Amino acid sequence: MRKLLKIGLIVLVFLCCVIGGLLLLSGYAMKTPEQLTTDERDESTPRWSPDGKTIVYTRYDNVVNKLCLLSIGDESSRVLETSFERVFFPSWSPDGDALVFQAYFEGNSEIWIYSLVTGSVRQLTQHESADFMPSWSPDGMNIAFISRRSGSSDIWTMPTGGGAAVQITSDAYEEKFPTWSPDGTQIAFSSNRSGNWDIWVIPVSGGEPQRITETPSLEDIAAWSPDSHYLAYRAMSTGRSHIYVLSLKNGLPAGSPFQVTGEPCLDWYPAWSPDGKKIVFQSDRSGNEDLWLVPFSPPSFMTSVSIKAKKIINFSQWILRDKLLRKLQSFFSQVG
Repeated sequence: MRKLLKIGLIVLVFLCCVIGGLLLLSGYAMKTPEQLTTDERDESTPRWSPDGKTIVYTRYDNVVNKLCLLSIGDESSRVLETSFERVFFPSWSPDGDALVFQAYFEGNSEIWIYSLVTGSVRQLTQHESADFMPSWSPDGMNIAFISRRSGSSDIWTMPTGGGAAVQITSDAYEEKFPTWSPDGTQIAFSSNRSGNWDIWVIPVSGGEPQRITETPSLEDIAAWSPDSHYLAYRAMSTGRSHIYVLSLKNGLPAGSPFQVTGEPCLDWYPAWSPDGKKIVFQSDRSGNEDLWLVPFSPPSFMTSVSIKAKKIINFSQWILRDKLLRKLQSFFSQVG
């Protein structure tokens, strides 16, 4: 009897885990993306303005990469004229009055700041090693960026007004795509320190990085939701990449990621709208690199289907701890 009971419980646990897992994975219905740009030139690296009215991006045209602004509503765009031919990875200041970006100057990549008020450009970093992929802190006081000045690609920060650079990561691994948490206490980034490109988070004040994603896929280009409850990122496998969103609690994963885009194409570089209801991203789904927009709403299954799934999984864990087994054995000994 005991042997049959154990076999039955093993089957029950397996079924509980399968059903619970399927409920968790199937709870989010992907929305239909909307195409924002239809230019024959490639548009990339979008970032939403703090007031939600404008998206900054870069446009590639005949070997020249230009900063552009897209007005939400009428979809009109304009080029921000600079003296640079190659501009990459723009990021907004919290007040929306300036942009930080990477540009090549005299053969080297440096970090620059463009004032939307005056149209002036000033150099932030000046180092013989390449500085790239800047990200503006939520309080407006610092810029995080990647630099090879220590020998490998590490995360550094520098005051917005200039000054000494502070090294955040210091190891032999490669880091890229740093982005600040909304409260400014952490930086999410991509790293190959696990042997695979995954998303990691590190406190700005220092400490050990915490691994956020752990799948065989390449995962990078993270973006925090404005309320810090979600992390959007690009996951790539079998030659395709899609946008995923991971629920967070206290800055750490709180469930399985769910897929937000799903066409057979390359979707990447997600960015949240300030109200957290939309995600803009770059995609080649039209045959050209364009900007697309997908609606996002906190999945209702987190309070309905997911709760049921978690109850099923918790029930299986309860079985594994032998609580049900002991109760059944006690019952059979009393009746037998």
